[in-house]
Amino acid sequence: MPAELLKTCYAERNPSTLYMKGVQFFFTFDLQEEGLAFMKLAADEGYEHAVYTYAMTRKKFGVMRSILLVLQGNQLIGSGN
Repeated sequence: MPAELLKTCYAERNPSTLYMKGVQFFFTFDLQEEGLAFMKLAADEGYEHAVYTYAMTRKKFGVMRSILLVLQGNQLIGSGN
């Protein structure tokens, strides 16, 4: 996917883009809190793949803490409690 298109989709909060970013953060970059936060945003928008992946990832990895999200511009800050 061309970089500019991906940036535009992310800026518009496209659910499939948020989902892809969440999977990449969680599984590739080992940024679990941030990855789950992106997957949850996509799941909350009703993106079916994200709903399933978010639920199964939480179950498999035992992530039972809440995630605090602060979205500012293009920056995501995640914090587990």
